[in-house]
Amino acid sequence: MLLTVLIAEDDPKMRHVLKKVAEENDAIRVVGEAADGTKALMLFEKLQPDVVFIDINLPGKDGVNLAREIFDAYSDENRHLFRYLPDSRSNFIRTVIPILSGQYRSEATLVNS
Repeated sequence: MLLTVLIAEDDPKMRHVLKKVAEENDAIRVVGEAADGTKALMLFEKLQPDVVFIDINLPGKDGVNLAREIFDAYSDENRHLFRYLPDSRSNFIRTVIPILSGQYRSEATLVNS
């Protein structure tokens, strides 16, 4: 099963890192990238990805409102909402990619203290 991903991140370097790490797994394909929340919502509606990486501090529509709009509009479908409060970006990547690649099947809230 191929998992499709949309990346909503305003930092081009971080978008590149997320895409590169995600696509190291043959089961994951990044189908879109957005540098602001408004474009991310448009791409989500058009592409219907399985997963969206959302930066909280997006310009235009912030990540919290973007996640809320996506969840409200599509919560009846088989979608999971993953939250993450980052203490480090590398820890985020090491934690989330195994979940997305199917090594873990349960819904998760990822919070590091």
